[in-house]
Amino acid sequence: MEESYDGIKDFSKLSGKWEVYKRTSSVQMGNIDYGRILKIIQVPAKPAAGNMGSVWAANDREPAPSWHVEKFENSTLYCGGKDPRQLKVLKCDGKELVIQEDNVTYFFKQF
Repeated sequence: MEESYDGIKDFSKLSGKWEVYKRTSSVQMGNIDYGRILKIIQVPAKPAAGNMGSVWAANDREPAPSWHVEKFENSTLYCGGKDPRQLKVLKCDGKELVIQEDNVTYFFKQF
C-alpha cells in the first residue's frame, strides 16, 4: 500500500537540519549526479527573507551549500543558487521530511 501525502502549509515545521536517509525514483536512474542529488536541507528557526534555508548536494562541503531557499509557496521550496530548483514538500511531521523533485523522492530525518 502506497502512503499518500497532503503537503504542508506551515513553513516553520521545516525548521532544523534534515539529512537524507533514503531516496526512491519512479524511473531507473542512470548515472547519479552527486552535484545535484540532495543530501541536507537546513532551515533556521527564524529564517530571513530571500534566504529561508540552505540545500546541499551530496558532494557539497558543509559550509558551502549549492542552493538557498528563496520562498515557500503551495508546499514547494523555490531554490536559487547553482541553478533554480523546485522541491515539493510532501510531508513534514517533525520526525520525517519527504520531498519530491521530478522522478525522485527524498526521505529526510534529523539526526
